[in-house]
Amino acid sequence: MSSWIIGHDHRFKAAVIGAPCTNLHSMYGTSDIGVSFGENQWGGSSFKDVEALFKRSPLTYVAAVQTPALLLHGEVDYRCPIEQSEQFFVALKRQNKTVEFVRFPDGAHGFRKAAHPKLRQEYYQRMLDWFARFCAAPAP
Repeated sequence: MSSWIIGHDHRFKAAVIGAPCTNLHSMYGTSDIGVSFGENQWGGSSFKDVEALFKRSPLTYVAAVQTPALLLHGEVDYRCPIEQSEQFFVALKRQNKTVEFVRFPDGAHGFRKAAHPKLRQEYYQRMLDWFARFCAAPAP
């Protein structure tokens, strides 16, 4: 949802986006739940109403993004394939938006809860550092 909101609202100083679904059309055929979940949640197959999937995809709204975004994604995430973050990152980068993308080797969808403690520590430290960088209160 973070990838969606930053394309529609500019009130946030920074966003951290973990394992997003940014292009529903491509996710439909690449995710382990894209077909079953997608048809139920997105209103039918990817061929039924392509226009609707694009309207609901955060990737469609990258031109409007003003919020600095940090993408964190496990490389072996079959639920939300890493190509979802790759597409979003490239689209933001090509439009000179403030964005960083961190890939976590061997990270599956829920890796931040079940991975090696060092990997979890890095995930959360990157998140804290990102918010500190963009959301720190001004010095008195």
